[in-house]
Amino acid sequence: MKKAIILAAGRGKKIWPYGEVRPKALLPVAGRPLVSFLVNNLLSLGVKEILIAVSPEYSGDIRTAFSRVPSVRVAEVKNSEGTADTLFSVLDGEDSAGTAVFYGDTLIHSDDLKSFLSSVTDDK
Repeated sequence: MKKAIILAAGRGKKIWPYGEVRPKALLPVAGRPLVSFLVNNLLSLGVKEILIAVSPEYSGDIRTAFSRVPSVRVAEVKNSEGTADTLFSVLDGEDSAGTAVFYGDTLIHSDDLKSFLSSVTDDK
């Protein structure tokens, strides 16, 4: 798996009022943005390109958080109707072969992530 898409365009209604201030993916966990754990683990496991899908109002925050990570790109998703709509929006024009998709507001233990990535190969 050489490529990953992280879906982080949700508004965070269920975690009000925290979602009013910043996107769920950037909520601090142990002093770091939540999504940074996933990004760091993916990079350490050999993923070469990460695309984070965000809503326009938070794209600047995500870009700033990963400005020093050249393998991370940010895609703004406008008027998303939900998860599938966000995914289709960022896949438009992208080569999706060998791409894994993750939610940006979940913690995945590095061992579980490694097991998942090793079980999925580009030729299956």
